[in-house]
Amino acid sequence: MCVRYFISLFIFILFLINNIFSDTRIIIPLKNAPLSIIKEASKEALSSPVADQISKIVLKGTGAVSKKILKKELREYFAPSLGGFFALYGGFITASNNEGLIAFPLRHTTKKLYISITPLIKLVKVKGETISHQEYISSPDNPIKLYMCEQKTNKKGHVYWSVKQENIPNNKKVNPITVLILTKPKNLFLQEGDFLSSESSHMILPEIYVVGQVEQEKTVMHMLDLKHYYEPIQWEEKKGSDISLQKIMTTI
Repeated sequence: MCVRYFISLFIFILFLINNIFSDTRIIIPLKNAPLSIIKEASKEALSSPVADQISKIVLKGTGAVSKKILKKELREYFAPSLGGFFALYGGFITASNNEGLIAFPLRHTTKKLYISITPLIKLVKVKGETISHQEYISSPDNPIKLYMCEQKTNKKGHVYWSVKQENIPNNKKVNPITVLILTKPKNLFLQEGDFLSSESSHMILPEIYVVGQVEQEKTVMHMLDLKHYYEPIQWEEKKGSDISLQKIMTTI
């Protein structure tokens, strides 16, 4: 079921890219979680402090809340907006759009990409405002999840993505072929495993589920201090045909 769903999503995104996008890029789709995952998350949350917090919001601190109403609110809690998640890669900065797409110009040739989910990072300077590299901030209040996504081909010639979680390096340096998504790891869910894909000049990653936006305002404030060190993605729309527009990434 998971493989079939990812293939359908891949075909849709590939169609979208071929008809709208005309340059080579990394595509990371953020999606709301399937109902099965939302139900499981809601079930766990019913016995957690999250349920108490939502009860207070619903009733403004007074009265009692029924289990039915609480379940409904929890489902909405775990299906938040897909837009506004900041991401960094190759010296560029962008944010997911309202449809949850994160896109960067592809700046490496290996069929491998690291995806790191963490709210804050450190920029190491060598002189003045010159940045040497990025480092992870490893602390209890700044959790980090790091995944390696590698495109492989099996014995039958089928192309697939292998996704597995890894530890951050001992020197805490961010690998240059990493997309950093700046948010609490609890806000996003990237499933580990193998996912069928297809040959493409674009690097289309498996979907990432958005299940919260906890403390996103802190991340936004952090990015205000860092964004001038990165180049924003520039877009230009050109008419591709009578029925389509090409959305071109003009960032060089």
